[in-house]
Amino acid sequence: MAAAKDLEVPPPENGLETVRVIFLNNDERNSERTLEVAAALDNRITTSKYTLLSFLPHNLLEQFMRAANFYFLCLLVLQLIPAISSLSPVTTAMPLVFVLGVTAAKDANDDLKRHRSDGTINNRATTVLREGSWIEVRWSQVVVGDIIKLKSNDFVPCDLVVLSTSEEDHDCYIETADLDGETNLKKRYSPTATSQLVDEHSLSSLAGQVRCDPPNNKLDKFDGTLYLDDPIPLSDENVLLRGCRLRNTSFIHGVAVYCGKDTKLMRNSGRARFKRTHIDMQLNGLVLQIFFVLFCMCTVMAILSSAWEARQGDEFKMFLNRQSDDATTIGTLQFFSYLIVLSNLVPISLYVSVELIRVGQSLLIGWDREMYHKDTDTRAVARTTTLNEELGQIDYVFSDKTGTLTQNVMRFIQCSIGGEIYGKEADIGKMKPADSHPLDLDQIEDPGEEETFIDAKFQAKLAENDPAVDNFFRLLALCHTVRHEHVDGTIEYQAQSPDEKALVEGARDAGFVFDTRTSEDIYISVRGQQEAYKMLNIIQFNSTRKRMTIVLQAADGTFTAYSKGADNVMEQLLSEEARQRDWPACEENLHEFAKDGLRTLVLCQRRLDPDWYQNWAARFAEAETSLEDRDDKIAEVAEDLERDFDLVGATAIEDRLQDQVPETIANMMRAGIKVWVLTGDKQETAINIGFSCRLLKSEMEPLIIVNGKDEQEVKDQLTRGLETVNQNDRPFALVVTGRALTFPLPPTKKERETEMIRLDNGSTSLRWTAERLEEQRQIQELFLAVTDKCRSVLCCRVSPLQKAQVVTLIKTERKSIALAIGDGANDVSMIKAAHIGVGISGLEGRQAVLASDFSIAQFRFLQRLLIVHGRWSYLRMSSFLNYFFYKNFAYAFVHFWFGFFCGYSAMTIYDAVFISTFNVIYSSLPILVVGILEQDVNDRESLANPHLYEAGPRNILFDRESFYWSLFRGVLHGVVIFFVPALAVRSGGSFGSDGVLRGDYFTLSFICALLLTWVVNLQLAVQTRHWTWLNWVTILVGPLSFFVFFGIEYAWDDELFWFQSPYYGVFNSGLSSRFCWAVFFLAIGLCMVASLLEFFTKAWFMPNPIDIVREQSKQQQLNDQQPRVSSPKNMSNASDLRCECSIQRMYDFSQEDNVGRSLFPRMPNILKKVPLFHRKEPPRVETLSQDTTSTVGTVDPSVEAGTTPPTVAPSSPRSVRTLRDNSVAPSEVSRASPTLSRSQQVAIDYI
Repeated sequence: MAAAKDLEVPPPENGLETVRVIFLNNDERNSERTLEVAAALDNRITTSKYTLLSFLPHNLLEQFMRAANFYFLCLLVLQLIPAISSLSPVTTAMPLVFVLGVTAAKDANDDLKRHRSDGTINNRATTVLREGSWIEVRWSQVVVGDIIKLKSNDFVPCDLVVLSTSEEDHDCYIETADLDGETNLKKRYSPTATSQLVDEHSLSSLAGQVRCDPPNNKLDKFDGTLYLDDPIPLSDENVLLRGCRLRNTSFIHGVAVYCGKDTKLMRNSGRARFKRTHIDMQLNGLVLQIFFVLFCMCTVMAILSSAWEARQGDEFKMFLNRQSDDATTIGTLQFFSYLIVLSNLVPISLYVSVELIRVGQSLLIGWDREMYHKDTDTRAVARTTTLNEELGQIDYVFSDKTGTLTQNVMRFIQCSIGGEIYGKEADIGKMKPADSHPLDLDQIEDPGEEETFIDAKFQAKLAENDPAVDNFFRLLALCHTVRHEHVDGTIEYQAQSPDEKALVEGARDAGFVFDTRTSEDIYISVRGQQEAYKMLNIIQFNSTRKRMTIVLQAADGTFTAYSKGADNVMEQLLSEEARQRDWPACEENLHEFAKDGLRTLVLCQRRLDPDWYQNWAARFAEAETSLEDRDDKIAEVAEDLERDFDLVGATAIEDRLQDQVPETIANMMRAGIKVWVLTGDKQETAINIGFSCRLLKSEMEPLIIVNGKDEQEVKDQLTRGLETVNQNDRPFALVVTGRALTFPLPPTKKERETEMIRLDNGSTSLRWTAERLEEQRQIQELFLAVTDKCRSVLCCRVSPLQKAQVVTLIKTERKSIALAIGDGANDVSMIKAAHIGVGISGLEGRQAVLASDFSIAQFRFLQRLLIVHGRWSYLRMSSFLNYFFYKNFAYAFVHFWFGFFCGYSAMTIYDAVFISTFNVIYSSLPILVVGILEQDVNDRESLANPHLYEAGPRNILFDRESFYWSLFRGVLHGVVIFFVPALAVRSGGSFGSDGVLRGDYFTLSFICALLLTWVVNLQLAVQTRHWTWLNWVTILVGPLSFFVFFGIEYAWDDELFWFQSPYYGVFNSGLSSRFCWAVFFLAIGLCMVASLLEFFTKAWFMPNPIDIVREQSKQQQLNDQQPRVSSPKNMSNASDLRCECSIQRMYDFSQEDNVGRSLFPRMPNILKKVPLFHRKEPPRVETLSQDTTSTVGTVDPSVEAGTTPPTVAPSSPRSVRTLRDNSVAPSEVSRASPTLSRSQQVAIDYI
């Protein structure tokens, strides 16, 4: 083959590569080029962070960049100054070294795994062409420009352009599961010009260039040109990417274009955006407040120390090691001394403990069998360990529809040809807004493999050989990118889109069978007769074009362009004649399909003049080989082809809802979460699916629909909608189209800087001026005001970019926590834009999963992920942080109070060993267990009472109020822990049998340390609600280990433990004194009485819904344990018992979507009204009454959460909601319902 022309090589710009140039069979020039542009020449990859030499300095630098670690390093330096520190540096060094060591060990283990993985991959073997022969080399030795030979099942070592394959059609199959998670095979092709190069001689003599884009991370885009005699366009159809695997192909040959770090796989392996929870950000603010408290405490003690030195210091000169005689200098030094002594107020172990708890919570999510999908053998996975508690604070859920709410199992069910509808009725989507009950999916029979959409009417039409019908199915059999495979005499289809596969299978059922495809031809069988077409051009479908077009030449030489796409796009491409003659009837049929919730596509065709086509094909080929703005040039040329279409017909595809989708959405809405569904479907389709999945309800009608086509119309619709929601007291839902969304959505930075408009005088100007931005802002605020009043929002006809923009808008403007869930590549931008992204392992690959923070197999698992695990995680983290601050306040304030009795000298009340081990040994394990395993109510009660979830979004369990309460409790317990033994000592103490007074400083120190250890652990026991054997073990470890360690340290000879000399014997003398034990029990009694009084006061007089549900659950258990009453004479008592039963709830997923439940258990008569989560702001009655029907009656306790219960036997003729709606007085209710219990009457009074 002749050598290519000597093309000029473009130089780099600012040292960066603008065009990748590969010289075939010219290693020397390839090496020079890669060095010139600083590109990766070899194929070695490195994902590890450290080397053996750089680990220690690099890791320590990273750790000391954290504020807490750096703070304690500074304290350690201060402790080395004798004039300041009253503590040994060991007290700070031990916990600091422990934290740094644990973190370093974890980092080293993670990096060691990366090193081993890198070594395994780099040492894989592959075959390359060197000096005219095939040799085997390691992957790391492959360089740019190498010609590589791959065999079936081989992994692709680098990004390469296919030159030839073993197949006659010049194609090959690859599996991209390791790249994008998709398991279906994809087809790639070699250029026709190189398809015959299969031996060493022809390949080694190949001369030319490959020019393509510089290295980038776009997996689905490759623009290049192969320069031999003539330029040959290259696209992603000609490229195999690193991470793929060759399948069903004997061998292929390819040239390496990107190696090592330049491969698209490595370019996509960058670090994901670090997400921080709101608790993290809140925690940082609280830590700053703690620093302020610490600063104030140190300042107070410094001022008092200076004053004491000025007044009394001279009297103690002989006892004190004075560093200066100046009182101000001494006070300044004491400031730093107290900064060291009170340093545990900001605990170094806080962040380490938080990470350990999050890891434990993530493991529990993965181990939950209730979120295991047996059909696909898929478990829930927490792909990040930093966002668990954020799951319990979600305000908005943004969901995709196809594959997320639906099964993404498409079935071609109906079609429109010539204005007539053919096919069978849809199984779902029949739900009209007026229906009162949801469709029972279990009653839908799963069609067998042999069942088709063809009914008797259509069978007769096929028998007539109608040209319109034939043309319709011929288009379906030809216009697609489906791959075929012959297996045991049958044809199996594989497609990247389930819609395409359903359409091709529908054509097959009608007798139009897609048989074979090569790189140039496509063959179909029409009623047993084979037809061959030459495949000339394919313009692929994408989210911007929303259509696909293929140009074919039939055997008779005619040229035809076949196209299929979204109806709103295809309508604009029809000829004027077709738009007036054929479109009205087809549009009416499309509306009928949409009412049934079916997915639709419009089919068109255009006969092409041969001369016109040849001219167009030349321009299209030029656009395909362009290396600059290739997509824009192709789109521009395609517009000339995709116009003046004739209408062929329309298709309707059914996609069924997944199991328990209505129940899941209903439960999330009861939890106070606003649910938005974002879909690309037509407005009618989206609305009917919304009613089917219970996102929309009859009580929300009429819906607020915003579908304006210009700015003023959208503004008017939003204004009317806002007036409606403000004037009516009922639930509302908003339906908005993608076109209307373009006006409230703010422009991107690029749009603001580049979008131009043409003025009336012919000049151009920036579109987004200050005035225009202000107008857009007004519409945006109007849109947000309407959505704030709506219970649910349905966005239809939206693009992937709009999905992300909607999420970003709500997240930033409403300062709310947003969760996005989807299953496909078009949902990735939305998932990344949300605070939390959830990916569903669906049929569209794993792109969404790979971009997500959590992955689940089915949408129904989302309610358990949020309402159970999310709420638990938020509860656990809140309990941990509140307790952690409390115990450190108690610890520090004992030091603080002691300062008033030691001349403000920063003398420590605890010994050095206790200071170092308090947070590590005596009080760490129990709270870690609570942080991982704590439950307020079990999972069944959580799902049965989704209103409990509201504590998270409202941040009730961990806010400034709870933080200040923890501070107050710590200060209070610190007062008791110090002053009870201190006053006892001042009163004289007692004498032991040896005549030694048991009231010295060392005894005081010992008793304070003992009391602190026991009090903080007992306080945790009071707060713990869920007890396991692990709780019992760890809660005893701290207090008991105190006796063990102190007994070893201070009861033995001081020659063995050199550091404990001052405290030698204090253990034995202290515990042998009745004085110590009296102080011990008195102080613990005072602290625990206060804690128990607080606990029971809140539970009885200020109960929150959690307390109420726990009491209901206990009462239900007691009722279940009582024997059933069968005697007629006891039936009245049984009736009373049923009425007193505190847990009464039912689920009714009807059109009204109401839940009956009694929210209030039996309580003292003093309680008349119970506030929801005792706070200053008014309770959210809306979620308890508007969305629920509280019906008094009996419920079978065996009914599990999430299932439809048996019929409820009401004991009251009216429901609470009915009473409220009809303004019936509570007294009237009592007269009408004499069997109402006190708790039920309280509930009625409250509502």
